[in-house]
Amino acid sequence: MFGLNSYVFSLLLASTIPFLLYQAWLTVLGDQHPTSSSSSTRELLIDSEDIRGRENIWSDLTVRESIDLIQWLHSPGSSLNLTSVGLATQADDILLVAELLRPNKTDAIAFLDRSGPAPLRFARVTVKRNSVEPPDVAEFLVGPLGHSGQTIEPLRFVYNSGRSATVNPAADVVALSRWMDEIALEVADIIDNLLRRPLHGQTQDSAGQDVLEPSSNDQTFIEDGRVVRWVTFFPVSDASTLLPQGLYLKADTTGRDPAQWKVVMWLYNGITYPSTKEFRATWQSSGFEKLESAIDGTWTALEPDLPPDNEDYSTNAPPHVVQAQGSRIKLDRAESFVSWMGFSFNLAFSQFNGVALYDMRLDGERVMYELSLQEAMAHYAGNDPIQSSTAFLDSLFGVGTQVAALVPGYDCPAYAHFFNVSYHRIETTAKEL
Repeated sequence: MFGLNSYVFSLLLASTIPFLLYQAWLTVLGDQHPTSSSSSTRELLIDSEDIRGRENIWSDLTVRESIDLIQWLHSPGSSLNLTSVGLATQADDILLVAELLRPNKTDAIAFLDRSGPAPLRFARVTVKRNSVEPPDVAEFLVGPLGHSGQTIEPLRFVYNSGRSATVNPAADVVALSRWMDEIALEVADIIDNLLRRPLHGQTQDSAGQDVLEPSSNDQTFIEDGRVVRWVTFFPVSDASTLLPQGLYLKADTTGRDPAQWKVVMWLYNGITYPSTKEFRATWQSSGFEKLESAIDGTWTALEPDLPPDNEDYSTNAPPHVVQAQGSRIKLDRAESFVSWMGFSFNLAFSQFNGVALYDMRLDGERVMYELSLQEAMAHYAGNDPIQSSTAFLDSLFGVGTQVAALVPGYDCPAYAHFFNVSYHRIETTAKEL
């Protein structure tokens, strides 16, 4: 639950974005459809898809910029004291994220309207600082990129708080994972009895075997100056989130020394136990009520539980949409620029927030400067302490890093247009080629 799998992104233009723009077009023009096609219209429909678009001042760091930036951040000139990710321990500072800090709107508009120069490019750099006490995650502004006078300073102006760093209460996730495993082993017999399956590693795991592992999320709380979190047990399964087990423990994980961490409460069947000793004693007593277990099975599978030759499921190719007169979309791939039915815009991509549209124009007139996701909040609910206390801001995990490549002709029309994008995370460039 602590890692991020982040590699690829493919952008589909032939369906969603044109549809949204078409709705806007109908609103502006009053839904007027031509009854016939003139020769000029036909020429537009079959014209080349390659055009020269507006310069994309919002595009993320190039690979060259990223390499130069990482080298500079590791140099004495940055004063960051970074350790290469491949050599770092849980006590070192590492580079987490490097991306373009998009230009201020006033500077961008001045350039787009030809009343000012192109905005200088600055990088937004995120560093996990485990060498400081308390450990934190800090952000820095670096730039202007590619200039000899490149400097680094705390990035504060984008936040209302005025801070550039946030305390990290779970700086050593490796130690936390090991500690949870140790606590689970202390009550392995209880878990096996109540949840009706062993812990991962307690038996010789085999493919398909139903085993459990302790798990916590990134939600921590401050209670009376102490850092606390909830831990539960999930089966090792692709459907783990559908299989809550009803057993929870509350842990005090203040500080970075696991020897000082402790269990402060167990919760089972709506009853709390202030210690492991009391929980065990109650479990061993007569009359202890056990809940039914949530067991994995075919009911959690996405695939139909039918023979592969079942006639109700055709293996023939699905219907295809055909562009009878060619594409109405024109592209400048180098600038991630799109033109469609009088609308035009540049595309940008962020590993935090995904796709953004900039400088949207209709017939050359700007109608919107920016259309982008700013945040996505997932607020969970339920009768257990994990669900009821969980509220995620999904940009933390990287909305853009979680997207997946589409397969032309399967996930989208075969004639869909794609752009290549890349992002730079933990000293690695992830790119869809």
